[in-house]
Amino acid sequence: MVSRVLDEYIIQEVARTCPEPFLGFHRCMEDPAIKDKSECATFQRDLQHCVKTQVTVYHHIESKCSDIIQKYQTCLMKDTEGNTSSKCYNELKSLRECAMGVIQDEQQKHQAGK
Repeated sequence: MVSRVLDEYIIQEVARTCPEPFLGFHRCMEDPAIKDKSECATFQRDLQHCVKTQVTVYHHIESKCSDIIQKYQTCLMKDTEGNTSSKCYNELKSLRECAMGVIQDEQQKHQAGK
């Protein structure tokens, strides 16, 4: 449940803040005429750049959850057997909980400002 709410919130923020790169990347990925999805790399880079430079909640999560992000990345890099989904579950769970806390804080601040 938490992961779905988190994913939806972040996707909405990205779509609202970066509409052109967001749509461009998703149109490319869903285009049946494009068999080699690596052709979408330019769209992906544009979207990543926009997220990193324009999406405020991304910066807050990156700042407030940096230690947890690092632990998750370290776990992913240590995986040599390709079993990251189960091996790094606890790290991912902690990261999602931290990110959800950041989002809840942001929503409370936004509501208090109204």
